[in-house]
Amino acid sequence: MKWFRGLVIVLILFMIVGVVGAADRATSNPEAIGLSLFFQNGQIAPLTLVGDAPRNLQEIDLVATVATTTDRGIEPIIENSDLAALDWSGIIMVEEDWRAAGDGTFIRQRFYRHAKWMEAPSLFRVVPSDESRTVVGQTLIAHTGTDDTLNAGDDGFVRRFVARQIAFGCLAEDDCTGATFVAQGLVQLRHALHAEQRARPIPSKATRLELKWSQQPHTSRTIHISHASPTAFPYGYGFQPALETVSAPANGHYYVPGETVKFQVSFRDGRGNRLHAAGVLPSYDQFLRGEVASGLRYYNGFALFPTTY
Repeated sequence: MKWFRGLVIVLILFMIVGVVGAADRATSNPEAIGLSLFFQNGQIAPLTLVGDAPRNLQEIDLVATVATTTDRGIEPIIENSDLAALDWSGIIMVEEDWRAAGDGTFIRQRFYRHAKWMEAPSLFRVVPSDESRTVVGQTLIAHTGTDDTLNAGDDGFVRRFVARQIAFGCLAEDDCTGATFVAQGLVQLRHALHAEQRARPIPSKATRLELKWSQQPHTSRTIHISHASPTAFPYGYGFQPALETVSAPANGHYYVPGETVKFQVSFRDGRGNRLHAAGVLPSYDQFLRGEVASGLRYYNGFALFPTTY
């Protein structure tokens, strides 16, 4: 397998409906709603669960990031990070990638695979509890196999267990003198394949969710949650983008070569409600400041620095 640079999409729009952190509806079960749990260095923002629909684990992301001024590969995350306690034996560098930064410097990425924790089966459990940590609901689960099984039996269509190092400000290819370095570890399971089997209700008396992962049996990650009625929000779960023509063909039947066609993109929730007034979208600055109440998002790859494996 190779690391590909891929196409940069000018604009990617999607919605995480309800409030920040709530996930989109699981397509395999219209009654279930997926949870998106995104931890950065062990931290996650509180979630609001809207309505009482059963939930499944739609997205799990555990990201550990350590910045350094010297080139130490991925040693910083192995030595002291949220993922340091994992079994890193067997880790090797599998790919190196160079790209122009656009300011005369270069960015180098090095990717690492085959640590024991990356290739072993994993079980994720999310346990609802109250403030006293008393269990108050059924456990949500998701599990993964190994690369050799090609996701056979996995609960997520996307499974990425990987580490990388990014060097910013390299003077030229093969010359990273004076560069700054970022080491990252990624545990990612996304797009539930068995939502109809895994969805469970989360009781209103639950005030936290405890994420437990079989590869870190002594670590518990806490998500503080609150509950709200769907009537408290102008938007519901789901996302329906549509492309509509706003100029009819001159002959009333079809467009001919050279004729101008005008289109309008509209975004609605699962019930068909517009997320924004016709002809209006939030600014990019509003998105960056987290001020888009509908949950509509713009492409943010310049900050996330994504790479497809």
